[in-house]
Amino acid sequence: MLFQSHHMIFIFTYITQIALAQNNPTIQCKGGFTTNMTEARCDDKDLSEYICPTSQCGNNGHLWVQMVGCLHNGVIGSGISNQQCSSYHFEKVNDYGCTNPGGEWYSCPYKIDNVPFITCSNCTMPKATGVGP
Repeated sequence: MLFQSHHMIFIFTYITQIALAQNNPTIQCKGGFTTNMTEARCDDKDLSEYICPTSQCGNNGHLWVQMVGCLHNGVIGSGISNQQCSSYHFEKVNDYGCTNPGGEWYSCPYKIDNVPFITCSNCTMPKATGVGP
C-alpha cells in the first residue's frame, strides 16, 4: 500500500509539472517583441500575443537581436545597415519594423520563418478586456 501511494504522489507531481509548463510556455518571439522594465510583449509566429517577465527574455544574453540589411525609416537611399533591434514587429511579407536602443526606426528584410528572434519563458496570454455577452 505504501508503494502505491508513493507512485500516486509521483504521478500527481509529474502531471502538475506538465500542466504548469503548458500554462507558462516558452515562446519564440518571431512575430514581434517589445518591453518595458518588468514586462515584455512577445508575439509568436502566428502573431498570438503573450505577456512575459522581461527578466525571462533574451537572445544570447541580450534584449536585442541583430538584423542586417535594414533601411533607416524604411527610406530607399538612406543606406543599408545592420541594427541591434531592441523591439521589432512583423509588418508585411519580407518586412519587419525594428527600433534600436537609440530609438531609431528601421525597416529590415525578413520573413517570419527566417527572422532573428528573442525567446521568453513563463509567458501568459493577456487577460481578455472589453464587454462580453
